[in-house]
Amino acid sequence: MLVHLKTLGCRLNEAELETWSRDFHERGHQMTRDVDKAGLVIINTCAVTKEAVKKSRKLLRKAQRENPDAKLVITGCYASLEPGQA
Repeated sequence: MLVHLKTLGCRLNEAELETWSRDFHERGHQMTRDVDKAGLVIINTCAVTKEAVKKSRKLLRKAQRENPDAKLVITGCYASLEPGQA
């Protein structure tokens, strides 16, 4: 499966993404930079500032618009703080 990973925010989010990428590779999946080609899109969000929340929401809407058929997984601070909004 083609997987697209995207992160916003802190070094912890970046480290998590690296781990996930490695885990997906070990299980035979391939990473893609093209959200529209992915079967799975994972977005690691941030909510430290209002601007980060705005960017997280924008990124989620963009991913849904560019690839409505992909399974979208939302994680990170914004997903935890606003589960009904994500």
